[in-house]
Amino acid sequence: ETIDDRIGQASSLIGLLLVLVTIFTSEQARALETERRREGGAMPGTRRRIITISLALVMVTLVALLVLTPLVWEAIRTWGAGSGDAVQIVFVLVWMLLVPLSGWQLSIAIAARRMGQR
Repeated sequence: ETIDDRIGQASSLIGLLLVLVTIFTSEQARALETERRREGGAMPGTRRRIITISLALVMVTLVALLVLTPLVWEAIRTWGAGSGDAVQIVFVLVWMLLVPLSGWQLSIAIAARRMGQR
């Protein structure tokens, strides 16, 4: 099984994961903004839900990063040896997008937690 075969198998899954996790993260960001604007302050239950879901999304994203790391390193080595192709580099770039995505998710959880401390 070649690296391109393994990337092909992983790509559809990582693409689906990236879309779903981004949608859920966007929804948490929207809910956080709604709670920030709520007259009388954020509802504690909603704030806890935002924190919990955002932290769960961070965990899912970090697991994806860790699981895919060996394949990413192999793609980088293959490309560095001069036998890589564009699909491998795009795969690495998509994998790299998981890093700021996890940062966004964590920032939502932190902001929701701080909102309750005011």
